[in-house]
Amino acid sequence: GGPLSTLAIPAASRVLGALSLMSPMGVAWGSFDALSNAARIGSGRLRLPNYRRMNLGLMSSAVWAAACIATTPAVAPSLRASSV
Repeated sequence: GGPLSTLAIPAASRVLGALSLMSPMGVAWGSFDALSNAARIGSGRLRLPNYRRMNLGLMSSAVWAAACIATTPAVAPSLRASSV
């Protein structure tokens, strides 16, 4: 690879980075569980405003996470190195 593939990242930074990436997992888990329970009740429940907002929130958080990962060399050095 390129110069980013040989980037030395301290262990403490890697641990903090991993923890920060996992921090929203509880919210995502709860949201998916709520949507799953609503779907079991019936598709009409998913059309309610709260569940529509929850779907939009999950979608936007997934897009944001993908953008962060794609643009952060410390998280994805091989992805960035291949585009250099």
